[in-house]
Amino acid sequence: MSFVCRFLSTLTLASLCASTVPAQTNIVSRDLQQLEKERDRAQLRQELDAMRDRQKAMPEASAKTPLVPKGDFQFDLKKISHTPSSVLTEEEIATAVAPWVGKTVKAHDLADLLEAVNRLYRDKGYAVCQAGLRPQRIRDGHLTITLIEGKTDEVVVRGVESTDSQYVARAFDLPKGEVANYRDMYDSLVRFNMTNDVHLSVDIHPGQAPETTAYDIIAQEPPRWSTSVFADTLGSDTTGRYRAGATIVNRSVFGWRDNFYLMGLAGEGTLNALLGYSFPLNSFGTRLVANASFGTVDIIEGPSEPYDISGDSFHAALRFEHPFAVGAGYKWIGYGEIKHQQSATDMYGDVRIADNQIDSLSIGVDTLYIGNDWSFYVNNRIGQHRAKEKLYDNTFDYTVYSGDLFVQKLLPLGFSLQGTAAWQAKLSGDDMVSSDQFYLGNSAGVRGYANDVICADSGFYFNLETHYSVTEIMDVFAFFDVGRLSGMSSYEKRTLSSAGLGLTWQPTKWMSLKGTVAAPLSRQITDEERADSVRYDAVLNLHF
Repeated sequence: MSFVCRFLSTLTLASLCASTVPAQTNIVSRDLQQLEKERDRAQLRQELDAMRDRQKAMPEASAKTPLVPKGDFQFDLKKISHTPSSVLTEEEIATAVAPWVGKTVKAHDLADLLEAVNRLYRDKGYAVCQAGLRPQRIRDGHLTITLIEGKTDEVVVRGVESTDSQYVARAFDLPKGEVANYRDMYDSLVRFNMTNDVHLSVDIHPGQAPETTAYDIIAQEPPRWSTSVFADTLGSDTTGRYRAGATIVNRSVFGWRDNFYLMGLAGEGTLNALLGYSFPLNSFGTRLVANASFGTVDIIEGPSEPYDISGDSFHAALRFEHPFAVGAGYKWIGYGEIKHQQSATDMYGDVRIADNQIDSLSIGVDTLYIGNDWSFYVNNRIGQHRAKEKLYDNTFDYTVYSGDLFVQKLLPLGFSLQGTAAWQAKLSGDDMVSSDQFYLGNSAGVRGYANDVICADSGFYFNLETHYSVTEIMDVFAFFDVGRLSGMSSYEKRTLSSAGLGLTWQPTKWMSLKGTVAAPLSRQITDEERADSVRYDAVLNLHF
């Protein structure tokens, strides 16, 4: 009899909670996904701040004073010759000096003549070259120009402790015995600094041999190892709001700026782990990134708690990314990514009610621009998904477009504006499984509500924040959040919005505390569910 009751209760719950159980099966993966997104946003802000601090990467080459003999003299210039050049052609030099040939010239005319040749060097990007006049006797109006072209003597990489010097050196084309192009070197420097976490500068000075140039490439590295411990109240009500975790990062495992990270997250009903490894294929930002996550959940609160619901999931991804446009204040990175996700949910410990698999292939573009007092980041991606419900032998194929946005503007008197957005649109295909739907809630763009309270195939959210730096260690802000769903959904509610206040306190470099108070502007979710009037959240971070 007990088996019959148990069987009937299982069928009843499965039928009555068809819309809620899928959402519960997502908690195991969404906790870690949201944490990873928040980590990515924090890293993006840190990257923007670092880029803004080092925008003075390298000054443009300045004009050199021509080497002209002193004195009051003049002569009829009939012919000009020059020492050999490895970067200028005979025709280019002849064209540059032609306006002075056949004329009477004085010292200032010779200075202008040499400047014409030096301008030619600068226009072609050769800052280590200079035209000058050595002491000579003028016969039959014949003048000889000495072309000083500093051939590369020695290239030394300094300041590297966790980076292989060859990884840095191969970013520059500086073959020994050849004249280096300043413009090419500057472009290589900018590209490296924009696509690596190491900041480089170049010191140019005379080489040991006559008419040679030496280059010191100076590196400023971040710490090789970093660890952070955190605690927050951002968990789901059904698995426990209070969470704690830790992150360990090695930014250069084998000396090639290959990044490894390990993250763990635990709550009363959750246990998740994320690990990843990023390997550079060259010194200019082309990378192969692999990551995997594992998680388990137990429902500890809510209407499903008596049924002993638990779940586990596994997620893996492989990503190839390449920067196809990089400048001193911008970069565009294209990428392709393959993802695999599995999740399963059980009742009473041994009755499986969901067993899903999702495979996807996506391509996208990351775009980043930065100025002295503003920054802009946007990600656009499109993916083809195949989802399988193994228990029912169902397969769904659909195409999804999604993206993220972050903008920031620094204002006078310590104020700043900040906007964050995310969106998703189902473009075509079969019904979308709930794991791939767009969610709204406290951890998904609209603070003040519970996590993931409503979802649909398509939607967006936008956050607007106004910040004020009270002191160097304290920042206060006010925010407004709004989100809207569209497309297929099991919820009648389509819009969430909220407003609130927050404070960030960072008394030391290794500790920060953030607190928010958010009030939902529309509290009724369903006929039975109503949001609290106010939600309080806090995040504590310790960095080592």
